[in-house]
Amino acid sequence: MEQMVVVGTGQAGVGFAREFRRKCPDVPLCLVTHDDGSVYYKPNLSKSLGSGKLRDDLITATACDLASSLNAEVLTHAEVTAIDAPNRCLSIGSEHLEYTKLVLACGSRPFVPMIEGARAADILTVNDLEDYAALAGALRGKRRIAIIGGGLIGCEFANDLASAGYEVSVIDLADWPMAHLLPESLGRALEESLSGLGVKWFLGNTAKSVDGASVGTRLELSDERTVDADVVLSAVGSRPDTALAVQAGLEVANGVLVDAYLRSSDPNIFALGDCASIQGRVRPFIAPIIHSAKALAGTVAADDTPVHFPPLPVVVKTPACPTVALPPTDQSAGNWHVEGQGTDLEALFLDASGVPRGFALTGAATSRRQTLVRQMASRPAAESA
Repeated sequence: MEQMVVVGTGQAGVGFAREFRRKCPDVPLCLVTHDDGSVYYKPNLSKSLGSGKLRDDLITATACDLASSLNAEVLTHAEVTAIDAPNRCLSIGSEHLEYTKLVLACGSRPFVPMIEGARAADILTVNDLEDYAALAGALRGKRRIAIIGGGLIGCEFANDLASAGYEVSVIDLADWPMAHLLPESLGRALEESLSGLGVKWFLGNTAKSVDGASVGTRLELSDERTVDADVVLSAVGSRPDTALAVQAGLEVANGVLVDAYLRSSDPNIFALGDCASIQGRVRPFIAPIIHSAKALAGTVAADDTPVHFPPLPVVVKTPACPTVALPPTDQSAGNWHVEGQGTDLEALFLDASGVPRGFALTGAATSRRQTLVRQMASRPAAESA
């Protein structure tokens, strides 16, 4: 019997399942997840602690709600241990689940840097609802939090928690916040704005060790300074979860390698979301997932649909300094040109021919987002990826 199986009920898995069900209302559909299958909007994880929201406050649908809305089976607390690709079968403990087509939406796993010290094992990460609940519990009755990582997620947490009155310290190897997305002047604008909330910055630094102190935890930094905190959060990024793909013998390189149709090296297995490397590039964030889910639903419904990504700027959730970024694919192939004053800055990335290939905006300049998106969309087709 024909059956579509999806591994993962995060944004990618659920997004695809909804698109698939619109196109194929009668094909049996099964979603498999290692957790309780609760549906939530993942970007809320980094902006809800300050307002006191609990784990369950973030849930928009239960697994039962999901199963009912999709007319699908949702297997919760089910750990897929192996994929038998030749026989189109999953192993879930001692049980087996057959599929006609399989979609991997396994997401990513948070990366924690190698740090010495007796309290290193206490460093927290936030990648799902359970992690969120753990951090919320750890912060209860505490005031000081050290965030390792000054990228997008680290800055969002810093803004959220500092706005709620927590004493926030941010440690990052780069010389300015969000250095992978923003040119220095815009990164400095973000740094200044978050400093206004009380955020303390330890840039150009790494955490060498994490040990106990008389009260709480003490981090020793690479420049020999120390940071005292009650809670330590690692927000240095994540890596595609490719464990199942590797076990199945699929081609993997910084993600499950898929083509423009999101098809892996096995013609019956597809991947999307944070676990997928689409034509050699991992595309995190919600907007690419939405485009991928729609295209993949068309492909598996026998209407081969390549995914196309228009310019998709990243909107950073830092109200202290509104920030939008659409960085170029290759920042070595041109230069940033910045205009504006204070924290209201517009940066255009121009290639050697003077053609805009990316932009970044802070403050009031974020009102220019749609104008610049249209400008990016008119780039020569060869550069549109």
